[in-house]
Amino acid sequence: MGTLSQASYECPTHPVSVTDTPESREFTLSGGSAQMDRDFVLLLREAEGQGGDTLVAPDGDQHLVLASFHPNIPTSDQASPRCIKLVIDCSGSMGGDSIAQARAALHEILAMLEPHDWFNIIAFGSNYRMLSEKLRPASEDSLSMAARFVAELDANMGGTEIGGALDAAYVSGVREGLSPDLLLITDGEVWQHDAVIQTARRSDHRIFTVGVGSAVSETFLHQLAEQNGGACELVSPREGMAEHIVRHFRRIDQPAAASVRVEWLVSPIRQFPREIGTVFAGDTLHLFAWFEKLPHGEAILVIDSAEGESLRQRVRIVGESETANAIRSALPRVAAHTQIGSDSSVESKELAVRYQLVTEQTSCILVYQRDIEQKADGVPALRKVPQVLAAGRGGMGQVDACMSLSESVCASVASSELADLDYDDADMEYLDIPPMLRRHRSGSLIENLNRRFDETTTNIFRIATVAELRTLGLDYLIADELDALVDEGMDERSVVISYLQLLIKTSQDAVASRHLQRLVGRAAKQWQVDSDVRDAVNDCCL
Repeated sequence: MGTLSQASYECPTHPVSVTDTPESREFTLSGGSAQMDRDFVLLLREAEGQGGDTLVAPDGDQHLVLASFHPNIPTSDQASPRCIKLVIDCSGSMGGDSIAQARAALHEILAMLEPHDWFNIIAFGSNYRMLSEKLRPASEDSLSMAARFVAELDANMGGTEIGGALDAAYVSGVREGLSPDLLLITDGEVWQHDAVIQTARRSDHRIFTVGVGSAVSETFLHQLAEQNGGACELVSPREGMAEHIVRHFRRIDQPAAASVRVEWLVSPIRQFPREIGTVFAGDTLHLFAWFEKLPHGEAILVIDSAEGESLRQRVRIVGESETANAIRSALPRVAAHTQIGSDSSVESKELAVRYQLVTEQTSCILVYQRDIEQKADGVPALRKVPQVLAAGRGGMGQVDACMSLSESVCASVASSELADLDYDDADMEYLDIPPMLRRHRSGSLIENLNRRFDETTTNIFRIATVAELRTLGLDYLIADELDALVDEGMDERSVVISYLQLLIKTSQDAVASRHLQRLVGRAAKQWQVDSDVRDAVNDCCL
């Protein structure tokens, strides 16, 4: 098997079965079939030390090489001051899974900001709302205000007019000496893609995009990010957001390379992409190149930094016999598909026809020729083919609903009876049933806190509101009790810290990490939580 045979894998969208043979690793759907209401996502993480590979295939009278580089770019532990604008899609299409993920992502980001950072938040739909007209420093007061702003976000702002929101973000200010960056969280279902991308190019902002949901507009989000010096992350509803957001922030902290190129022993006839954009640590660069004769030796990725240093990574060009037949037959079509959209409409159409690809300009037409005695006498029958919305889109259903329950249970059990079923409470978070029918499990809150405040993300505990705890899994009854204490005049941050100290001591569902325990304990000392508040929290929550 190839190098990916040793990679760890995860399929966040579908249950899969895995079969290993000496020649391959096969993934099949555990149930044999699946609803076509979401993308199929398979995540492979390569083993330590593997840095790239090549595939080769004939393409007409030419030879095609796919070189994949995974450079080990050094990163600094010291984050430079940031100037970051956070733009969040709150249109109707974001309802359900997508908006819940977006809120979680924003809370992750706020927890990662440092006092020397500057930021703003813009929510958009048919119009837009801003946290502030101008950039704000990442102070305690600003972050608390931002957390309340995020907690109130919902998919209730109508259509998807992204242009005005991005323009407002561009003009909300920059800080002298800091490069302005913009992070967009959306399902990508926006209008006027081309105009949005053209305006973004003139803004002098690096743009990073996070696509959430089951059917993201992948092409638009990739183009918006890559044509503006950033990168794109796609997150399916069953994936954790923290890893993706941390990876994006590490990208934002990296300085841009002065140049990126690939050196071949023989010059190719052409290569795609023609110009290589920014390459970030942890990313994989895929490059297609066509040759008159199959080259031998190595392909070398060269990354020159602004400081004059060069990073080189070499991959060996394999022989045709080392590439499986199925891959050799499919590789030219994959290469053609990656070029469609980057070329003119005429060239894209010619590529699609030549390689038999279904695109916006081409269709798939199947013709079945019958024998004369099989031909029908009457008019063709009209058959309606049912269509389905993407899972979780617009709140019309959620991705995990019924995934771990049998079809008979999903079809026959009334929502009022679901609380009595014997299955993992983690599944309940995605079922379309009222919160009061769900069994509360304090472990989900602690687990989410452990993920948010791991040792790689932050050394400051910044949760200051009950609303933030709600988004992390706080039971609605306990949240109401804590809100009541705040309404009585108690300091909200003290209430939150007191409850978390109590939860860490008494929870039997999950154990808080030592790092989280230290952060909460340190916050209690720094904030000097009053004993009266601690006693009131104990009385209402024990």
